[in-house]
Amino acid sequence: MVTSTEGTVFIEITDSLGCVTEVPFEVELFEIGIPDFEYSSIGVSECETLGVGDPITFTNTSSGDYINVTWDFGETGIIFEGDIVTYTYNEPGTYVVTQTVEYPYGCIFEYTEIIEITVGYGIVLPNAFTPNGDGINDTIRPWYKCMSNIEISIYDTWGSLLYVETSDGDLTGWDGTINGKEAENGNYIIVVRAITLFGESIELNGPVALIR
Repeated sequence: MVTSTEGTVFIEITDSLGCVTEVPFEVELFEIGIPDFEYSSIGVSECETLGVGDPITFTNTSSGDYINVTWDFGETGIIFEGDIVTYTYNEPGTYVVTQTVEYPYGCIFEYTEIIEITVGYGIVLPNAFTPNGDGINDTIRPWYKCMSNIEISIYDTWGSLLYVETSDGDLTGWDGTINGKEAENGNYIIVVRAITLFGESIELNGPVALIR
């Protein structure tokens, strides 16, 4: 007997003596769907980026009556199993995430998506500023995102500390003065220390020119 309709069907049985009876039988057909997934992380919600050290939660959103879901995150070759899997990348790069969904009747489908893993933060050191009171580029401070803590220090070329500032939010920046007096035109050193959103300590430094 072959049927493509769900529900109760009656099977007629005839024995060797010609006796006939009907037996009810419930037919349940499984739906073959489409594989799919979505992902989320602190990096995506806070910084709109996926970063190294950022735990990424992959959630299966496949349709149909699937019976098994496995994942290959394109880094270690290890296969993970389950509807919800959390994975953390160790190196920046481009990765292919492969989701394999198994359905009844021996049907197996794959869905892949390419994701970009960054260093997990952004920071740019300026190289010059003009503290002349015109309201444009009057202070020196780095551009940054995805930092939970940041500190800037300004040194002269002899290594003397002239300015230091720490913040969990926006930095004011150095206005080019030393003890209330205008610093001379010339070269200085900016040092930036920070803790990224994912707990990594970084330190960057570079020259900066003061031009009035």
